[in-house]
Amino acid sequence: MLLLLPRYGELLLLPRRCGEVLLLPRRCGEVLLLPRRCRLHLLQRRCRKLPDCTGVPLIDVDSFLRSEVTKLGEGAYARVYDVSRPGLPPVCMKLYKRQQATDHEDEAERLHALRNVPGLPKLVGLSLAPAAVVMTCHGTRDLHSWLCTRFNMEEYLKMLLSLSTTLLALHTEGFTHNDLKTDNVIIDERNVPTLIDVGLVSRKCARPYKCNSDKDVGELESRRAKRHGHLAPEIFRGGKARPSADVYSFGRILFVASLMTFHEFVPEIAFLMTACKEVEPRKRPTFREIIELLASLIERRAQE
Repeated sequence: MLLLLPRYGELLLLPRRCGEVLLLPRRCGEVLLLPRRCRLHLLQRRCRKLPDCTGVPLIDVDSFLRSEVTKLGEGAYARVYDVSRPGLPPVCMKLYKRQQATDHEDEAERLHALRNVPGLPKLVGLSLAPAAVVMTCHGTRDLHSWLCTRFNMEEYLKMLLSLSTTLLALHTEGFTHNDLKTDNVIIDERNVPTLIDVGLVSRKCARPYKCNSDKDVGELESRRAKRHGHLAPEIFRGGKARPSADVYSFGRILFVASLMTFHEFVPEIAFLMTACKEVEPRKRPTFREIIELLASLIERRAQE
């Protein structure tokens, strides 16, 4: 049973046959014992604008890894495995390499805070030791692989529209992604995108790359060009996270797609790519404007 509670101190209503109503403990970090050995971990909020606390089921990593699992990917801080079981919705586990850090709790907090945003994975469970997060799985192909294996302009435009809608919803909730790239977009069998890896998601105006603020600008720009070209210059230099930085990254996706695929030239997409990658953030379009452009383009092409 998935239990996600927005605030500590709320009443947890259990099935009627249990005949119980439990009050969550007030101290963050406590473990609440529930029927059927289900436990609820209370995650502390570090941002005053977020709910004080949320409950998430604690899971046993060994129970997921007893049978053979498929490794979906690996990054600098974690490995991701497909731990789906027959007859159940697909789920994956993100197993963190830094066991002493709080990366797993931070990611669980973000996933819960963004639970109403479409096009993002949904939180399923958390393991404190070893550090891991279990979430819904939405496919095994990232956008890069999808562009390499097949390309249809109509499907591509619809995918861009869906991705833009997710990012607009993310911004409407008061967050920015700060790491939008082809590796972090998963495409399912219906060609529907899911935006993954919320490890760098932050509130608007936070500074996720603050550590770079006191470094040489020329050196930073060289690093960005080599390894972080999907990031807007202003945010990589330690500036505030704003929706315009995600727009820049969206333009980078358009640019990468244009290099990887041989397809018809669409003037509107070429214009959009250039506009999104403007050096001056204020000159970039908003995702609301991007959605309007893509929707209009899709409708016009359907009528031709």
